[in-house]
Amino acid sequence: MADKDKRKPFAIAEKQRENLNTLSKEELIDYIMDLFQENPGLIVDDIETTGEIDKGKKIELDHLIGKHRDAAERCFHVYAGNLYDAAHEAEHKLYDLLDKAEKLSKKDKKSAAALLTAIFAAIDDNYSEVDDSDGGIAAASGLCVDKLTALVPESNLKPGERHRWQQRMFNRYIKNDYGIADGVTTLLLETCKKEDMDFLKGLVEEVLEQFDDVSTWNSNYMKGELSRFLAELHELNGEGPSSKK
Repeated sequence: MADKDKRKPFAIAEKQRENLNTLSKEELIDYIMDLFQENPGLIVDDIETTGEIDKGKKIELDHLIGKHRDAAERCFHVYAGNLYDAAHEAEHKLYDLLDKAEKLSKKDKKSAAALLTAIFAAIDDNYSEVDDSDGGIAAASGLCVDKLTALVPESNLKPGERHRWQQRMFNRYIKNDYGIADGVTTLLLETCKKEDMDFLKGLVEEVLEQFDDVSTWNSNYMKGELSRFLAELHELNGEGPSSKK
């Protein structure tokens, strides 16, 4: 963003100084968040500072994921001449962003979880565009899953927020063309609460029903994996065979 463009939102704020002074704390936070949303160049170069704005505020996880999406996608805006070198360039950017997520987690776990979710999605969406023969990008996706396993339970998500996040991650697992989402079922098991069980079981059962009249290698494999996942959910909820012994 050019310097002149960077000054524009501040010039607007300066003109509205009197009005801003009359806003409540929550209204002022909403105003600042709107500025960031309309002027993403204000935040993408210093992601960790967003935690100071988001900390303790009732900002939906989906909104935070959307806010970080562009930064995650830019990891794959690379200029290498071949797919192998492109993977290394993207890998370097991804690990820089993972470092920022780690710093952010010390201020705002919810926003850090959103950033990690956005990074994971960017890897899943762009993996076919690079040659990750060395496995560095796949390893970065595994780090996202590991860190989300720890952060999501500590992020104080409301049930609706948690279910939307679970749906988002489960959808990744279902398409999972390159194995990036292999660890998602374990992530969902380890981060779900008792009140999430029926929701997760419903997601699995709905997809299993779609496979009823399909018999391909891929559909049979997914039926097996999803059936195992469903059995693990029942076990976790005290409904499995071992719970009746």
